[in-house]
Amino acid sequence: MTQFYRAFEDEHRGTREAIKQRLQIYLPFIRPLLDLYPDAQALDVGCGRGEWLEILVENGFNAMGVDMDEGMLEACKARNLPAKKADALSYLQTMPSNTHCVLTGFHIAEHIPFESLKALVAEAHRVLRPGGLLILETPNSENLVVATQNFYLDPTHERPIPHLLLDFLVKFSGFKRSKILRLQENPALATNDSLSLMDVIGGTSPDYAIIAQMDLGEFDSTPFDGPFSEVYGLSMAELARRYDMTTGARAVKTLYTALADRVNALEKYQIDLPEKLQSVQDSVMTFRLEELQLNNAALLRSLEEAQSSAQHWQHEAEQRQQQILSLNTATASHHQTIHDLTNYVGKLKTSTSWRITAPARFAVITLKPLLSSPMRTSKRMIKAALRKALRQPTLIKLAKKVLNRVPVLNAYAKKVANRLNSEAATTTLNGQLGRPQSTSFPLPDGVPAAPANLTENAKTIYHRLNSNASQKDAN
Repeated sequence: MTQFYRAFEDEHRGTREAIKQRLQIYLPFIRPLLDLYPDAQALDVGCGRGEWLEILVENGFNAMGVDMDEGMLEACKARNLPAKKADALSYLQTMPSNTHCVLTGFHIAEHIPFESLKALVAEAHRVLRPGGLLILETPNSENLVVATQNFYLDPTHERPIPHLLLDFLVKFSGFKRSKILRLQENPALATNDSLSLMDVIGGTSPDYAIIAQMDLGEFDSTPFDGPFSEVYGLSMAELARRYDMTTGARAVKTLYTALADRVNALEKYQIDLPEKLQSVQDSVMTFRLEELQLNNAALLRSLEEAQSSAQHWQHEAEQRQQQILSLNTATASHHQTIHDLTNYVGKLKTSTSWRITAPARFAVITLKPLLSSPMRTSKRMIKAALRKALRQPTLIKLAKKVLNRVPVLNAYAKKVANRLNSEAATTTLNGQLGRPQSTSFPLPDGVPAAPANLTENAKTIYHRLNSNASQKDAN
């Protein structure tokens, strides 16, 4: 891992000269401390290849660096820089209080758990003298490209630390004041008036540093006020604001261009308008004239058809009216005839001759069937009398006593009675033929059952015919 991380730093961290140039930004903050503390002890934890450690020595600080990576320490030893292998937090915990004026850690905060970071800041506050400075530099998660891609290139990174969190941590740990420095952004973005969306996403300062200062106590703060009052780097909010302004300016320019084109088009249209208006008016007049001519012809045809239809229906109405008059006359004549006949019948029924001839009319009505068919009428009358007699129990008893004394007459009377009963049954059956009947009623003796394939109505007729045939055979 030692050789891998050294090679990884050389590939992605940048050259030693480039890193030293970037770190020059911190000199205005630390140089006033040389006037306060001549011994000027400084500690750089996670010193790496020693770029910052070399700057501290070159500027007169009594500096020491610690790191756990032997590959990094080899680069420090190659330049005779004071560095040793040690864990940053453990080394701090062994140091006496109020002994150092500068404590720095470049890109170590993202490598350790947050609890360890809290302990490191607390130990820094214990070790530093009044006015002493804590400087911690780390990747800036405001930059979306850094937060989502570049940060995870280093496999030893824990997680990004938002600048507001780190600023709160140093104040919570007791530091008097702090300053956020956004670092390493593209210098051209500072003066670029036409930002792209990618400039907002990836143009924010890729690194930031928190500089926290101990309470100065009796020391004058003026030498430090200048660096602490400056603005460093580009925030995402600032780039977004400038992008919105740039976008708005482009939108205004686009709108102005569109309006100018529109004005030119309107001016040209205004020039061509009279000629186009005249052409439109001529076309409208021609169209209206043709339309009116067509409408007039259609109206004339409709009027002629309406007149012809009116004459037809007027003729029909006259014919219907004439028919109604004829029907009224015929109806009145019929009513008069009916009235006359009614009066005549009424007078006839109340006349003396009608009353005198009433017995004769009755005799004619009664005797006419007898005279026209004496035998049939006589039989019918005798049968009717016998039927009535057979319904009287007293007469039946008397007849039986008489007939029992004359056997021949008794046999003939039974034969007549059976025939009458058969005719009565046949009459009842004939009255039921108006609707289909079930064949389940009792059949007279000697009458065969109807075939099964006949309908109910056909079976009834079949039974009636066979019953009549049986009665004729019996007679």
